[in-house]
Amino acid sequence: SYTDVDQEFTFSGGAKATVEGLEGESGSSLGVTLAMGVSQGDIDSIELGITGSFDVYALEIEPDDLTFEYSKPHKQFVMYGDVTAKVPNGEANDDNSDSTSLTARFGTSDDPGLIVDTSGTVSQVNMSVFGTLNVLGFALESPQTNPATFQYSAADDVYELSGTITAPKFWNATITMGNQAQPGIKIQDGKWSVKNFGLALSDVNLGAFTINDFDVNYVGSGSDVDLDFGLDVNFPQGWDVGAKIDTVFNTKTKAFEINDVFLKASGLEIAIGDTGLFLTEIDASMQ
Repeated sequence: SYTDVDQEFTFSGGAKATVEGLEGESGSSLGVTLAMGVSQGDIDSIELGITGSFDVYALEIEPDDLTFEYSKPHKQFVMYGDVTAKVPNGEANDDNSDSTSLTARFGTSDDPGLIVDTSGTVSQVNMSVFGTLNVLGFALESPQTNPATFQYSAADDVYELSGTITAPKFWNATITMGNQAQPGIKIQDGKWSVKNFGLALSDVNLGAFTINDFDVNYVGSGSDVDLDFGLDVNFPQGWDVGAKIDTVFNTKTKAFEINDVFLKASGLEIAIGDTGLFLTEIDASMQ
């Protein structure tokens, strides 16, 4: 159709889009509805409405409030808005499903999460995910206020998960999975691998004692895995016991090394025989 006021031609109807990295329900082409505006021989706008679910590098996406359009200033197609993403589980759920459906956001119009470059290839996939995620058998929660980031690395052909989430069934422990520059978890062909992982919990009353602080940090570098532990426990008698252990495990040689051990106990009042002396504090380390 032609609008005389705007001097613009409008083209609309059903179409199929072929984009490397995107696959529709019926195959490699993506079923879309086309709305294109042309003015004075120049394309003003192109909007593509996606009619069903599709895959982004094997990740299943169900559109919710999703926009797929041509960015004229950048000369590229972009996708942004809300979707449901089926993320593979680290381990099957109780219902034997092998994926978890998460609410996800492909950024905004100012900062789109999916970009198709001039060669017709998806060059960026970056989304925020929130909801309950099954990671290696643990039900973890990604908050909507500060959600975890799920992105695709074309160089390694892997999806990467980063950010901070919580474990509601594990005393609301805080779990850190690196950042976008150095993501903590990678997913390739449905298989999970941990590269950078931290766990921390505090103020856990277990009756006989209270865990003031407990943290575990896991960092993988090549064949070496650094695994560090920190613990601070308070007992009803007024004892406070803290410990830190730094270890290294080589995945190839299976060698396990303890680099540092630190132990400190305070608030003690332990009689030393009949000497009249009392042990009130212990401070020990090993390297």
